Amino acid sequence: MTLSIFFLLQLLQPASVQTEAAQKPSVAAAAEQPASVQTEVAQEPSVAAAAEQPASVQTEAAQEPSVAAEAEQPASVQTEAAQEPSVSAAAEQAASLPPPSPAPAPSAEAAYLRFKLGNGLRVSTQDNALSLRARLMAQLRNSTAFSDKASKSSNEFSARAIRIMLEGRAFDQRLVVYLQTGISPDEFDQGSGLLDAWVSWKFGRDATLRVGQQRIIYDMACAFVRTGYLGITRENVASEFGIVREIGAVLFSDDFLGLNELLAYRLGIYGGQGRNRFALKHTGFLYMGRLTLRPFGYFEDTLEGDLERLDKPRLAIGISAAYSDNITRTGASTGTVFDSTAFPNMDALYLNADALLKWKGFYIAAQYSRRTTSKDFVSNGTTQIWGRSGHGYLVKASAMLSNELELGGRWSQQFGIGQTDPSLLAELKNEFALAMNYHFFGHALRLQAEYAARFTDPKQLYQHGLRLQLQAVF
Repeated sequence: MTLSIFFLLQLLQPASVQTEAAQKPSVAAAAEQPASVQTEVAQEPSVAAAAEQPASVQTEAAQEPSVAAEAEQPASVQTEAAQEPSVSAAAEQAASLPPPSPAPAPSAEAAYLRFKLGNGLRVSTQDNALSLRARLMAQLRNSTAFSDKASKSSNEFSARAIRIMLEGRAFDQRLVVYLQTGISPDEFDQGSGLLDAWVSWKFGRDATLRVGQQRIIYDMACAFVRTGYLGITRENVASEFGIVREIGAVLFSDDFLGLNELLAYRLGIYGGQGRNRFALKHTGFLYMGRLTLRPFGYFEDTLEGDLERLDKPRLAIGISAAYSDNITRTGASTGTVFDSTAFPNMDALYLNADALLKWKGFYIAAQYSRRTTSKDFVSNGTTQIWGRSGHGYLVKASAMLSNELELGGRWSQQFGIGQTDPSLLAELKNEFALAMNYHFFGHALRLQAEYAARFTDPKQLYQHGLRLQLQAVF
């Protein structure tokens, strides 16, 4: 009876209650489920638990759109989302784009301006195919001279040399145009201060042709540039038996046969009358040849001293010869000018040998020069012109006491040969000099002091003097 009443009540319960009871597992059933299932069930919140959550949590959950909600968004919103590229799509798009164009290179014709003390102001194109360099040199000197035959000494200030130099290059440096002129009256000849005006063309390693008025590299002493002298003045031997400047043409190379600049040569033909003489007054010419050997390779041998103080020795040995046909000056290319057409022909032969060494700040050089004429003198019946046959030698040396201070000296002698010009025999035969140089910026800016004496008898100083000179090259 009791069981009948219980079954009757179960049948009369609402369906929702039955369903909820059926969905709610018993404790025992939950215990029998695997641990993974229990965890998943425990993590899923019930409806009642969700109802008990704070409103903010419910709002956040409500704001997260479902897939269906996205499908219900307007088409414009869906299109915008579809247009946003992914990372891979952006990479593919960047790869498909053309590479950025490089920055435009400077034009080969763009001008470059450079200035360096001693090297001057230089303007060139970016590829260096064209260039122009301007330089200025000044030597300001104070001289005090003494003489045993004069009761008083003399002193003077002078701008001994002021020069302007222009150099242009073209065609990959193969073409060179050079102009040098002196402003100081001490450097005028024939009423002009023009020193150099030439054009050169380099055919190759073994041959460069230079044409115009130029300094002749005949001997070591004449090869030294004025700004590179050890002392302030030149030696008597170099002035008497040397060849300085002529108008003509020379073929030369500083690396003949490509022997690592071991061998250099010069072959020239000139007017034989000196500089600034453009009128042809005779039929003779001056022919010159020189050979230079540098056993340890090329180095700058047109500057005296050894400011670089390198451990590597640098040696240059040179021999040269020149022949002047039908000379028009008493000293062949120097001295008093005479009209050779009014006198019998007189020729002159030059011979020279020299050597110089630079090593670790020490410098030593020696030279022997000789000149003989084909006749002792020539005469037109009323006037007699003497040849000046003679020879001489010079020795000089210096040492760098520091990077700036240099001490040096020189000794030279000259002699006559045969029945030569009496004035040559009467001139002072012996010369010595002491020099001190302080280089503020190499040869470009330096202060020089020199004491020099010339005499015939070592016991009597016939002529001597003290000189002080400031040199600047821009």
